[in-house]
Amino acid sequence: MNLSKNKLIIPFTKYFTIGVTFTLLNIFLMWLLIDILGLYSAIGASITVVGLFFLKYYTYILTNFMKRNFMYYASIDIASRILNVLLVWFLIEVFHIPTVYSSSAVVLFLFFGRFIAFKKFDLLK
Repeated sequence: MNLSKNKLIIPFTKYFTIGVTFTLLNIFLMWLLIDILGLYSAIGASITVVGLFFLKYYTYILTNFMKRNFMYYASIDIASRILNVLLVWFLIEVFHIPTVYSSSAVVLFLFFGRFIAFKKFDLLK
């Protein structure tokens, strides 16, 4: 196997594993806080999103996926969230693509886009 490919496979595997784990954790915490504990959805969602934002950063650091650079991490994450909203809106409202296809395509696109941004800004270990 080419060494440069191996240098991307290992970080991408960590990125994928952490991403799937945090997606499931996000769903679980939203359910727990909103449906089980009865918090208002805006409060439960806010607690979950903010908490997981910081926890994910420290998970990236502790798993040796990413170098310590919170500002780059935060910038990429926030830009990704803004792009998510804008791209989904654009695909649904301008091109009239159904939500399930639009949101799926955008999430997949941004999943790879964040990884590329982490690499471009030299955040990967």
